[in-house]
Amino acid sequence: MPHHSNSFRLLLVSSFVALAWSARSIAQETVTTSGPIEALWQSRYDLALPKNERAAALRSHNGRLYSLALSTSAQSDPLFVVTATDGATQQIVWQSSCVGPTYAFGEPVGDIEVAPDGSRVYVASSRDPNIPEAVVSVFDGASGMLLAVWQHGTPLLGFQRARVSADGARLYAIGMSPVFAASGVICCFSTSSGQVLWSQSMPLGINSIAPDLELSLDGQRVFGSTEHGVEARATASGALLWSRAGLTRDLALQPVQGVVARAHHLGVELLNEITGAVLVSIPLSVASARAVAFEPGGTDFAVARSTSVSSGELARYAQPAVKLWSQAIPAPTSPSRLQWSGGAGGAPAMLWLASSGPGAASVRAHAATSGALLGNQTFPANGGVPALALGPLDGHAAIAYTQPGEHTDARVSVQAPAPPLTWSQSIGFEAPAAEEALGAAVTADGALLVASAASAGAQRLVLRRIDAATGAEQWRTDWPSLDMAPQLAPPAPATGSRRFALSSNGARAALAAWKKDLAVVVFANAHSGVHELGSGLTLQLKWAVHDIVAIPGSATAFAIVAATNSEIGTHLIDANGAVYFSGFELDAYYDPEHPPRIEPTPDGTRVLVANTRMRGGDLDIALKFRDTADGALVWGVDLDHPAPTEPLEFQQLNALAIAPDGARAFVVAHLPNAPLGAPRQTLTALDLATGAPLWSIEFDAAHGYSHALAMRPDGAQLALADRPESYGAAASVRAFSTLAGQLEWATPIGQSGSGAHRLRYDATGTKVIVGLSTPPAQMFPLPQAGHGVRAFGASNGTAVWSFDVETSDDHPELVNALVEVPSPRRLFAVGSNAVNGAPTDVFVRALDVPELTQNVDQLSVAAGGTLAFELDAGPAFAGDLAWLAGSASGTAPGLTLDGLLLPLVPDAYFLFFVTAPNLGYLHGTLGALDAFGHRTASIVMPGGGDPAIAGLVLHHAYAVVDLAAAQVVLASDALAVTLVP
Repeated sequence: MPHHSNSFRLLLVSSFVALAWSARSIAQETVTTSGPIEALWQSRYDLALPKNERAAALRSHNGRLYSLALSTSAQSDPLFVVTATDGATQQIVWQSSCVGPTYAFGEPVGDIEVAPDGSRVYVASSRDPNIPEAVVSVFDGASGMLLAVWQHGTPLLGFQRARVSADGARLYAIGMSPVFAASGVICCFSTSSGQVLWSQSMPLGINSIAPDLELSLDGQRVFGSTEHGVEARATASGALLWSRAGLTRDLALQPVQGVVARAHHLGVELLNEITGAVLVSIPLSVASARAVAFEPGGTDFAVARSTSVSSGELARYAQPAVKLWSQAIPAPTSPSRLQWSGGAGGAPAMLWLASSGPGAASVRAHAATSGALLGNQTFPANGGVPALALGPLDGHAAIAYTQPGEHTDARVSVQAPAPPLTWSQSIGFEAPAAEEALGAAVTADGALLVASAASAGAQRLVLRRIDAATGAEQWRTDWPSLDMAPQLAPPAPATGSRRFALSSNGARAALAAWKKDLAVVVFANAHSGVHELGSGLTLQLKWAVHDIVAIPGSATAFAIVAATNSEIGTHLIDANGAVYFSGFELDAYYDPEHPPRIEPTPDGTRVLVANTRMRGGDLDIALKFRDTADGALVWGVDLDHPAPTEPLEFQQLNALAIAPDGARAFVVAHLPNAPLGAPRQTLTALDLATGAPLWSIEFDAAHGYSHALAMRPDGAQLALADRPESYGAAASVRAFSTLAGQLEWATPIGQSGSGAHRLRYDATGTKVIVGLSTPPAQMFPLPQAGHGVRAFGASNGTAVWSFDVETSDDHPELVNALVEVPSPRRLFAVGSNAVNGAPTDVFVRALDVPELTQNVDQLSVAAGGTLAFELDAGPAFAGDLAWLAGSASGTAPGLTLDGLLLPLVPDAYFLFFVTAPNLGYLHGTLGALDAFGHRTASIVMPGGGDPAIAGLVLHHAYAVVDLAAAQVVLASDALAVTLVP
């Protein structure tokens, strides 16, 4: 609408200013939306054919998964198969079986529970499908050996639920009587003797729904639910404390304030857990509530219910009974499983719902903040309701499900949301050229620079400028005829060498290479690609440049550390490309796996150089702290690690970092011949003013070297990640406090063969991002090893998201650089793929979070629902005013606001957002973005609408206004939602 867009802009901006006083900035969780739920790994728990397996229950404990599957065949009695699996590596730790499972209401009767210390695993089930008797089978948690079978003695169809006390001394179980009886049992076993301490009958009803069982947080009460109601009993004696009638399908305990919630046939009730008094009652029409869950550490709760034969609802409530949002879902069945995962460590808070609806079973992940659908995993409907487990599994959800076929089998899948891939480029010269990524950087104007070494004819260095939004190459420049000898090929990528740097003012790029037997550095203008400083700089070294870094605050100056067979050279380069200082370590010990490192201080006045040195047959680490003005030595320190049981103990350099305040340095070293032959690593903190060690700790290095080191922006934490050194090893990420070196958390990276090559914190310091690689090609690559990028919460190591790349046996992808652009939120993973260890092409993958996402693409006119939005403009727009609008007339030609196209056609629906933001059906459509440039909004559509509007397509988009400048500074893309009957 070009003829009146400017006047309309003035109207909108003035409306924004007038309404700004009423806009509230509400703290929201940052949710990374995804398509399908990303499967980190899947395992098939299939026994000898022709048996059939059916998933029954799942528990997580201390990083392990314990699954229970019913195994049947025509030739033998049914078995329950118990499997303990490492949650990170998918390796089966042990597998055992016990007899006696049976079915009730289409589901296997049984449950699995783990002792608090992991020493015992309990399976509550039945002894024999033909003889009604409930039993508990006890397995050793370490080996899976069957230790005992506890009998209850009363005729029961079997135990359906079991819970162990916090001290591990008692096990509580609830079970139903045979089908045509009308009572069941809730009881307590001593875990030391297996004796029944007390047992009480309770009404269950004929063909009762599966009972539920929960323990109070103080351990004083046990709650059992049945078709007839819920009751509370004293855990010490089994005495009845209170009861409340009404068919109850699910129980949940509030983590604070002593409240128990029950989902029942008339709605949801919050009960005082001591007295049973009703605190809150929410009647729900049409059909009963199926599952309920409380917010971890909070008072909000979520309810899943059926609203018809084919549809349902997931809703979040704030106490006492305020519905915050609702989300249409397929009709859940009973039993359904609903769990709430917290948002610690930067991970989004999510609601996970496992149920079996019309035509298929599913596990859905919804954003706890808005109800937005983050992912949906479907399973065959005849496999039953998938079992669901959350817990210490790096923030992932574990799902046990049944895969029907000629012979069905039980499977376990570990899932997590993944960021969307915005674009992906494989760049390189035509075959047979090979190209290896050297590094990447983002320019001041937001373009991506990618440096690489290629062998197109004569060997050459290549620098490309890439459009960060599209992946299109804007220009390419190269330095041919470098004549790099094959025997002097770049060191293995696992060393983490940096051979590309962008100057501190962003104007000059520097790339390192090898020309015959000399090290060379070449320079280019970062904006145009024009070569600078002639043919570059030749260093009188016969091996390799390992680290080249920009000196902060020094415009276009760089610092370099390089190595020969026996010496380490430090070189400082001025803005004219001249070396104004060179310093050498003549007793250096060169090892491509442990190369030298160089780090500048944040103010650019000093550089710290570290290298491995050999003296008298011993290996230690030499540190030199130099003034960047003239290279003068400020101090020098040798780090040695005495061995009390051996005359010599080698120490080899792995990684180096300097704190953001420039006060401390951190050195990671490898001890290959530690006492008792177990490889170890050390982390040492130094006072940068004097070089004096402040503290030093040792930690395990059995799975590989920690070459990847990153410092959190606030300097309070540093992260280390390993690269595996042997077949089948799974590396890990560790986080240490920089105050005294305390280990804060350690998380396995993932599947066997996965390792870290690059590591960084995001701009907010809330996530640790790892670029994966495989070990050297001569050892393997493994097709099942992880390739790609993973993000972990900085506070506790919880996995936030994972992006994996499909690779073949001989084409693993190694991530050589991780570069972040804060707005729009985008992460670039740059690296190389390889064939039998030889680099081929360079890849660039852009992982992006859209600026606008919504939870559904359809809304029912009859049933109504909530359309929830995530507005994610990015940190550059923090505090600015965001306004969400809609149109019923399409997206073209749209509305031009300050040169930005808002893809909405103004109409009556559009004016509704202009005149009544945050009113009526509109929630959060006008208000300030938070500190990360994020906001949520929603439109609540009531049911019972006019059927004539079915088929109408509505579009929504938002604009961001800088109120100080009275200017629109961002306009998002539009998303469509279709109104259906």
